[in-house]
Amino acid sequence: MIYLIKTERLIIRLAKPKDAEDIFSYRFDFAENKYQGWFPDSVEDVRNYISNMPTTMDIANTCFQFTIILADENRLIGDMGISFTNHNNMQAELGCTLHKDYQKKGYATEALQAMVDYLFGTLDKHRVIASVDPRNTASIRLIQRLGFRKEAHFKESYYLCGNWVDDIIYAKLKTEWDNNKHSKEEIMIDPKIIALQFNECISKADINGLSSLMTENHIFIDTANNRIVGKFDNIVKVWKPFFRLYPGYRNIFESVTVNGSMVIMQGYSICSDQILNNVHAIWVAEIKENKVNLWHIHPDTKENRNKFGT
Repeated sequence: MIYLIKTERLIIRLAKPKDAEDIFSYRFDFAENKYQGWFPDSVEDVRNYISNMPTTMDIANTCFQFTIILADENRLIGDMGISFTNHNNMQAELGCTLHKDYQKKGYATEALQAMVDYLFGTLDKHRVIASVDPRNTASIRLIQRLGFRKEAHFKESYYLCGNWVDDIIYAKLKTEWDNNKHSKEEIMIDPKIIALQFNECISKADINGLSSLMTENHIFIDTANNRIVGKFDNIVKVWKPFFRLYPGYRNIFESVTVNGSMVIMQGYSICSDQILNNVHAIWVAEIKENKVNLWHIHPDTKENRNKFGT
């Protein structure tokens, strides 16, 4: 059994007793983790929990804690809980907690997608579920981006910190995971078609759909240092001509996705340190024969969509 998963930026491995202090450093913060079900009282509580995990994984009715390690810094930034939930061991439940300093950088999406792929692709699970507090809108958006469906909303079904709270169940079947993989392969054949479709009719729903489909290769932007984190030199070819066209603007990029010759960028446009209309923008760029075709689209204002080539 392999207990270690590697992604572009992360290492995911089983938690060890020596991880207890790092895990406690963010798990104990109730304000940040108020929708989570595990609030350890001490480092020793975390250490005991990890020490008492079963020694063999993928057995029915067992639970495991994985750590999320930022590979470049060898830093523990979060953890994932995996439960093998039913008697025939064909289903699993997963959840994720990330240190607040590493949220909104795509790490949770990257880690969870890798774990979903592992559960379906390696362990051959039939169904994977996620339980979410309905007030936890950020986690709901995350699990939806991963292609999970809402299956049930249970009223006051979970007792948390002295209160009965609601619980929403999201799930994904292996057949859906297989179909989504095939959809990605078909889309990668001709990425230009995607750009034209999204340029003509763009919406927040479309962006979410695009993000869920295009997850083969991701890089993200270090906004604090205004630098690109990743290995794709083509991004530089896109942004140099863009800044020449709009020298007064600065762009904060939340994520960049590369798929073949296509680059998808999402973020904000800023001028004079003010976010323009406080709306998201999406950039779709195609690199072909040393020419960059770039679409700059504000999804909330259709009349503001512009298509141009450089």
